[in-house]
Amino acid sequence: MEHYAADKIQTVSPSYGHLAALSHFDWARCLRWLRTGRPLSLIALDALYSCTLRDYAGQSPLLSELQPRMVDLPTDPTEIEAVLRAYQEQDNVTRVRHTVDRILAALI
Repeated sequence: MEHYAADKIQTVSPSYGHLAALSHFDWARCLRWLRTGRPLSLIALDALYSCTLRDYAGQSPLLSELQPRMVDLPTDPTEIEAVLRAYQEQDNVTRVRHTVDRILAALI
């Protein structure tokens, strides 16, 4: 079912990631979406970023209020980094590099 909706997405705004983060986004789904590739991989990165923020100032009011967290996020940052860097090698564009760097900075 995910693939049908993904086929219709033309532009991936961070709002998709915010929605995913607020919808009990989990590590298994994150991995699956990263493996699937665009557009779901970009949504996964934005959702993961939203789930790893330390400071929600400047974010949407809904994100600021609910402050989503991924309950099953691996506790070892090196595991997360390995997954994100592997994805970055496949999709090495500015948006991906920037989002991966922000996620990793939030985890350290």
